[in-house]
Amino acid sequence: MLHGFYTPFHKLIKQSGGIDRSKVGANREVGIDPKTNKPIIARFGRFGPMLQLGETDGDEKPRFAPLPKGAKIETVTLEQALEMFKLPRIVGQTEDGQDIKANIGRFGPYIQVGKLFVSIKPEDPHSITLEKARELYAAKLEAEAAKNIAEFPDGVKVLNGRFGPYITNGAKNVKIPKDTDPKTITHEKALELLSATTAKPTRKRVVKKATKTSAKKK
Repeated sequence: MLHGFYTPFHKLIKQSGGIDRSKVGANREVGIDPKTNKPIIARFGRFGPMLQLGETDGDEKPRFAPLPKGAKIETVTLEQALEMFKLPRIVGQTEDGQDIKANIGRFGPYIQVGKLFVSIKPEDPHSITLEKARELYAAKLEAEAAKNIAEFPDGVKVLNGRFGPYITNGAKNVKIPKDTDPKTITHEKALELLSATTAKPTRKRVVKKATKTSAKKK
């Protein structure tokens, strides 16, 4: 019974090695991009349905974009697809002259300033105003500043975390006692708390070696 199942199944597995993932699933050509004269394809990607501009077998890598909200592979129009490829969009600049880019990522719409990413849900990256983008950016900076309570020259930090304030040196985290104001933690106190806490030992995988025994003849 096993032989009857596994023999043809193994043959199918070997044949599947050359399958092009871009051609698996429901692929649909939406239309041609008038600017590049490249096809726009609606298809399934690693994280779900998406749009692809250009072919995967060419010298130039294709561009990708998420489907518009409410659209499906079978229903998305060329007009909708072209709108999605207008992203990322430069909304404007911050007060200190940095570009604010609006886009849609795996976790939803966001703006980016330098290396800082800010979620803008439920705002639309196509229409978010410069005023709103600056407001959300300022709030993010404020939240980041509140997170970093103190930082010392040797890399030891006092931070606000998900479960309360703590001290870290990058390798070890120590929770600050509830009766202690984290803002009063000095460098010396931080080092004292870190040294008083034993780091959790790493578990080592024990590999058992097989031993051969020989039977003794009597």
